[in-house]
Amino acid sequence: MRTAENVGAVVNFATAHWLSTVVIFLFIAITIGLLLGDGTPNYKQYPFVGQGLLKPWLNWSTADRWRIHELEHTVFEKILDETVVLLNDEANFVFAKEVGDITDWKQFKTMELSSKLVHYISNRILVGPELCRRADYRVATESLNMSHVIFGTLWNFISLGPFRKTFYWVFSIPYRMQIRRAMDKYIVPIVKERMAKNSDEIFHGHLDTIQLMVEMPHADPKEVDAFRHALRLLHLHFASTGSTIGLVHNAIWQLLKIPECVGPIRAEIAAVLEKYGSWDSKHTLNHLHLLDSFVRETLHVHIPSALVFLRVAQQPLTLHDGFHLEQGTRITFPAQSIHFDPSNYENPRDFIPFRFSSSGPCDCEADSSAKDVGRVKAEAIDQTYLPFGYGKQSCPGWQSSPEASPITRFFAIRVTKLILGRLIYEYDMKKTDDFPPNPISGSMEGFFLPVKKFDVFLRTRASHLDA
Repeated sequence: MRTAENVGAVVNFATAHWLSTVVIFLFIAITIGLLLGDGTPNYKQYPFVGQGLLKPWLNWSTADRWRIHELEHTVFEKILDETVVLLNDEANFVFAKEVGDITDWKQFKTMELSSKLVHYISNRILVGPELCRRADYRVATESLNMSHVIFGTLWNFISLGPFRKTFYWVFSIPYRMQIRRAMDKYIVPIVKERMAKNSDEIFHGHLDTIQLMVEMPHADPKEVDAFRHALRLLHLHFASTGSTIGLVHNAIWQLLKIPECVGPIRAEIAAVLEKYGSWDSKHTLNHLHLLDSFVRETLHVHIPSALVFLRVAQQPLTLHDGFHLEQGTRITFPAQSIHFDPSNYENPRDFIPFRFSSSGPCDCEADSSAKDVGRVKAEAIDQTYLPFGYGKQSCPGWQSSPEASPITRFFAIRVTKLILGRLIYEYDMKKTDDFPPNPISGSMEGFFLPVKKFDVFLRTRASHLDA
């Protein structure tokens, strides 16, 4: 009876003082939320990533539910520097095997060379030491990449109407079987072994995407599965290297087109290597500002896709200026037109290799902070530079496809700078007689296709023979 009286008294007080009751309730709820979190994952490896009751409702995006935008910088900043030594070790192996010491001019197919260098070096971080140098695994993934293009792109030109999904499902059966065979033979056994030993601290020494997937907290328990991990990884082979291969290809074309820029870049590399010791230092790639500018300008003039942010309005939407989008409206942004807008860049269509490098010697500290006015890194995004997208939906990886997540754009730029830097510093390059007038052969659904009939002559510089 007394309990009922107490409850009644509380109800009467709350009714009489409803405003105070609401304030007290909200204060208690917010306090509990701040202390206990809001139901989003807690990453014990990175306790300094914030959370709170109100967090999911502020500047909401799909990725925010799992705090991807916070984890990108927290996790990858720590990991990326550690990848440099591994990438350079793999670069030593790949350059020695695929290029080697060349005493006289040797002709290479540029697209094939770019593909091998990017694919093989990136494999060290994608799949780790168990697979990255296996010839049969390389052949299998290269075959999958070609199948991905055929089954995922070329059929888009066939008008199938309402039968498109059914047609795709039936005729992609061979592709799906090819994927499953590759997963079962190469990746699933390694993923299962890593999952079984995930509690082993020694095993956490692996620095590759397989280990990141195994250790990553998942929203749904069914995602903690070797098959699903393997499937994601195979998608990454195409998603994380395709555009990077095109970037290296286009950059080589530009180096041959404007050979006078090789000398300054080569001199900068020599100075940075003398200061920081070797390509193994995390500071070496961070301080190659002329090369950074060259890569950024390559992406500015030869953007991978003319269009970015391809979206479909899921519901009617009116923008801040009154522009109305009906449900189902397809929208995109003209990235190439923005890059070539004279109000955004001076002489926007001209390739100016050191447009973003500022002038004078670098006065940056070892932490890689670019303090000089006008100096911009290749991976830095803004409203007029859109190869990676923009805003909270910008590419954490190289967003040639939605699967590109664990490999960040910072990783892609590191791989590109390592490959180009070593080509420039260790080799002489020259054109062939049939040098193409443009590095692009055409486009497919807005994506620019590198020209395949493009060769390059390489010769090891005298200072690097048998080095």
